Amino acid sequence: MWWTNLNLFQQIFFCIGAPSALVLVLQTILVLVGIGHDSDADAGFDAEMDGDIGTGITGDTAHSGLGMFSVRGIFAFLTVAGFMGFWLGEYHPAFHYAWSAVISAAVGFLAMAGIYFLTRSLMKLQEQGNISLNNAIGHTGKVYIPIPASRSGIG
Repeated sequence: MWWTNLNLFQQIFFCIGAPSALVLVLQTILVLVGIGHDSDADAGFDAEMDGDIGTGITGDTAHSGLGMFSVRGIFAFLTVAGFMGFWLGEYHPAFHYAWSAVISAAVGFLAMAGIYFLTRSLMKLQEQGNISLNNAIGHTGKVYIPIPASRSGIG
């Protein structure tokens, strides 16, 4: 059988890569069909939704270093590192196991960084539908609804 012909190093890396790839593919399919939502780019809360306008607190970790360690990024790391370690054990048995593990981790980290920068680039294309009232302070604007004098009513 195919599994018994693999060495322990290859079996471990295959057991890391295959389930991670399955989860990554399922997550991608769910996002594409609309069942799941992409929570990696905005992994926090928005203070304006709670009525806390002006605090400046948003849970957006997509532009910080922590955004790289999202669920999708971690599964990309595990998938690529797992299959790279499996491949290095299969086709390059002359490599020492420690070097194979280091190379696999480095390539997995590159995959995680690639997912992070791709997601960050795609999020720059997104348009926000809300306007911060703090940006309007001190600026002039055009009013199309009459405003009652002396703040005597709503306008």
